[in-house]
Amino acid sequence: MHFPAKYLQNAKKKSIFAPNDNYTMKTEHIILSDNSGSQTAPTVSVAVHLHLFYPDLIPVFLTHLAYIPVPFSLFVSLPENINVNEDEVIKSFSSLPRLRDTKVKRTPNRGRDIAPMLCSFAEELQGFDVMLHLHTKKSPQASDQSEWLHMILAHLLPDEQRVAGILQALTHGVGMMTPPDFIRHTTLGGWGVKENQLIAQQLVDQNGLDINLQEEYPEIDYPQGGMFWARTEYLSKFFSQHLTYNDFPKEPIGIDGTIAHALERLYFLWGCRSGLKVCRIYLSEMEELGDRRFAFEFSGSLQRERQYYQERLYFEEKNKKHLRLCRYLSVACLVLLVLLLISLFT
Repeated sequence: MHFPAKYLQNAKKKSIFAPNDNYTMKTEHIILSDNSGSQTAPTVSVAVHLHLFYPDLIPVFLTHLAYIPVPFSLFVSLPENINVNEDEVIKSFSSLPRLRDTKVKRTPNRGRDIAPMLCSFAEELQGFDVMLHLHTKKSPQASDQSEWLHMILAHLLPDEQRVAGILQALTHGVGMMTPPDFIRHTTLGGWGVKENQLIAQQLVDQNGLDINLQEEYPEIDYPQGGMFWARTEYLSKFFSQHLTYNDFPKEPIGIDGTIAHALERLYFLWGCRSGLKVCRIYLSEMEELGDRRFAFEFSGSLQRERQYYQERLYFEEKNKKHLRLCRYLSVACLVLLVLLLISLFT
């Protein structure tokens, strides 16, 4: 079998093993180097969902979407507060060489890019073999993440040859393909804030999955940046959730701790029972090697972070005991002082 990548390795950057074997998540590495040989795109139906919050980024997406080597349909969610005409959006993308059709829907400004995918386009997307999920990410709250979108697109849509390789992988046992982790989220083992794990637990319970996330998944892996290629069957459980826009809070929301942030951390968990793999995309052996080396250091930093919080909790508890003792001593000294004053004046 001619596999699209030069290498498909079991060398895992981060594998998450849970006691429940049905929900074991593993991420593998796939290297799509520019000299990996000629790739022929498979015959698959492809859909692209683009959440268009920043229309000024359309030229960036036009460049990369032109690298999709097969005919595809484009589904654009356009928040109702964005002052752009739907026809203008359709016209903007009409120059793409293999674009079959474009459908634009106005959506409530809730749930960022995830709610429109689930609540507005789930039915249409599931009618395709493969989908690509994108959004116009800027992360204005984090100046150090200004190049994040460009790095993500450089891996999901690098060039025609390697996108053909991605599509080949998705027809040979791979369920989801994501970029490398450019920004490491170590807080709470990838969960971010505690609210993400609590909301995720509610979603898991509502969908009848017998999983205790706190015990079985103290660390979680997910497509950071929230963009990915996937077989739609891999996301069938994700799409089957009966969520509406009312389940998502109104904007503005914080940078973490909402149902949207919890959902993006469940992509791999929803898909892991499908029997399909999750792969990180690398464009060279050196990039993959560097990321594995970083991951080794990252695992050490995670242990140090845990140790730091354990020590901090220990010292906080110790300080509380000292504070209580100081209060008792202060009260005792005050009582003795009062008694002394009384004895002096009587």
